Amino acid sequence: MEGIEKVIGWFGAIALLGGILVGGYLFFSIDKESFDRAKEIAESLSTNSLAQAEYQAVASLYYAQLTFALSILFGGSVVGLFFLGFAKLITTVLDQEHVLNEKLGNITRAIQETEKHRDVS
Repeated sequence: MEGIEKVIGWFGAIALLGGILVGGYLFFSIDKESFDRAKEIAESLSTNSLAQAEYQAVASLYYAQLTFALSILFGGSVVGLFFLGFAKLITTVLDQEHVLNEKLGNITRAIQETEKHRDVS
C-alpha cells in the first residue's frame, strides 16, 4: 500500500499531460478555413438556400469538433488534477500516520520508564 500513491500520481500526471496534448492537438487541427469560407458564401448568397444549408452543415461539424477538442482538453485536465490531488492526500495521510506512530512509540516508552521507576521505588 506504500507505493499506490506514486502509481496514482503518475496516472494523474499522464492524464493531465495527455489531456492537454491531445486536446490542444485536436483544437489546433480543426478546419476553420472551410467554416469561414462557407460563412462568406452564405452571407454573400443570402437568398440561396443551398448555400445556407452548406453553411449550417459546416457550422455543425465545426462546432462538434470544437466541443470534442475542448472536452478532451478540460476532461483530461480535470481527471489528471483529481488523481494528482488524491495522490497528495494519500501521501499526507501516510506521513501523518508515521508521525502518530512515532509519537505513540515515545508515549509508550515514557509509560514503561515510569512503570520501571515505580517498581524500583
